[in-house]
Amino acid sequence: MLLPPIKKIISDIMNVEFLIGVLIGMVHTLLVWLTIILDWLSKRDWRNWSMWAAVGQTIGAIATFWTARIALKLVREAKRQEKETKRREKEALEPELYPKVAIKDNGNEKKIIHFTLANIKPTPAYIADFIFINHLPEIEPYSYEMIETGTPERVVYGEVSNTKVPLSYLKRLITENDQEEGFFKFQFTLATDQVYTFSVYLKIGNVSSEWYVYLANQDVTKVEILQTGTHVHYIHNRIVNMKRHNNKVS
Repeated sequence: MLLPPIKKIISDIMNVEFLIGVLIGMVHTLLVWLTIILDWLSKRDWRNWSMWAAVGQTIGAIATFWTARIALKLVREAKRQEKETKRREKEALEPELYPKVAIKDNGNEKKIIHFTLANIKPTPAYIADFIFINHLPEIEPYSYEMIETGTPERVVYGEVSNTKVPLSYLKRLITENDQEEGFFKFQFTLATDQVYTFSVYLKIGNVSSEWYVYLANQDVTKVEILQTGTHVHYIHNRIVNMKRHNNKVS
């Protein structure tokens, strides 16, 4: 019954002896260095002014080097802060728009895709160009299938720019080109060369009146829009299911 306590006492004693040994070794090393320093000092001719001059020069050189090193570090830090300040000032002056895409009904119960860019900063934004990036051959749109956009347009803080694309037009692009799906992108370019891209993927269902639509307010691939976009399932021009994914593509 006394064996465990005895083992613990022996272990503690060994630990103490180890620490004492380490301490003795450190003291011995310190004494050796002190002996070397004292021996060097005892051999110096302290009345030799040339030695003092050399020591002063050495100390001065070390001080000069250290001062130059500190000055160089301060210059680098000042340049870094200046660069960061300019970057923040540039960001503050650059316009920023909040993109949003949604499907809405017009007065004739037609489905219209709305691409909205809202100015969320006091800096005015100028939308200089709008491009419909279409990978299918163009078709002649009907009068009620025309894309409506205000671009080029100046958008001030709190206002929005809205572009409307009839869903029927994209559907006809697919069906009249004998396709079952289509992946389209709509690109807006600001005067500052900032680009905002919307993505739309359409796929026909089991019948001609059934469609699956995926919407994204950014430039994504087909795989990404299927995983992260807003999914809209509708049949006979009536939405039967809509699901917004919370995942975002970086």
